[in-house]
Amino acid sequence: MSRFAGDIEKGALFRYSLIVPALNETYTEKSRNEYFINVANKEHELPDGTKKYFSPESIKKWFYLYKKYGFDGLKQGHRKDRGVSKKIPISILDTIAEIKKLKKHITKRELYEQLCSMGELRKVDVAESTFYRFLSLNEENEIIYGKECKAYEAASANDIWQADTSQVMRIKVNNKSEIVYLVQIIDDASRLIVGQALTFHDNAIFFQKVLKRAVKVYGIPKVLYVDNGSPYSNEQLSLICASLGIHLVHAKPYSPRR
Repeated sequence: MSRFAGDIEKGALFRYSLIVPALNETYTEKSRNEYFINVANKEHELPDGTKKYFSPESIKKWFYLYKKYGFDGLKQGHRKDRGVSKKIPISILDTIAEIKKLKKHITKRELYEQLCSMGELRKVDVAESTFYRFLSLNEENEIIYGKECKAYEAASANDIWQADTSQVMRIKVNNKSEIVYLVQIIDDASRLIVGQALTFHDNAIFFQKVLKRAVKVYGIPKVLYVDNGSPYSNEQLSLICASLGIHLVHAKPYSPRR
C-alpha cells in the first residue's frame, strides 16, 4: 500500500470513529442531532497529529456518505458525494425524516414547499427539480426514512461482543514448552460464546479468523469491546470493523468495563 493510500484509509478511519456511535445507536445523548453537536464541540486530533474542530454539518455529511456508500464513502479523493448538494445542506435529511413522521403521505411538492416556508431551503437557490433529484438519490437507500435514534442500551443479542485472550496451559511440543492461548468472543446480553479457539499464536491474524467465523454464524455485532493487546490494537482490525459497521471499543489500561 502506498503512503498516499495509507493516509486516505487513516483519514477514513478517523471520520468513521466520529460517526460510528450514530450509525449503531450507541450514543448516550437523547437524539442523533444532539450527538453530532456534542462531537462538533470537541477538539479532535487528526491522524497527522494536528488538532481541529468540525462543524455538525461535516459530521452529518460523513454519516450520510457512510450510509450510502459504506467505508469507501469516507475516503477523500474519491467522488462519493453523489446526492450531496452544496446548495442543499445535508442536515435537511433529518428535517425531512421528522416531517415524514408527522405527514406520512406528504407529496414531494408539498415537502418542497414546507421546507421553503420553514427557511430550510430558498427557492432562489434550489429549484424544485434540483430538490426532487436530491430526494430521489437519497431515498434509494432509505436515508430519509430512518427513525431518530434513542439512547443506547445493551439489552439484546449482538449489541455488544466482548473479546479476550488468556493463557490456559503449557504443553510440550517437540520437547519445547509452548503456551496455549484461549481466544473467546462472548455476547454481552446472552452470555453466549459466539467464538472461541485454542492457539499457540496470540496474534492479530488468528483473532481475525475467530471473529470472521463468529460473524458468519451469529451476524454482525454493533460493538466489539476489546483490550489494548496487539491482537486487537491494529489498523487491519479497525478497517475490518469499519467495513462491517462495527464500533470497535478499546478498554482503557487498568480500567475494566465491569
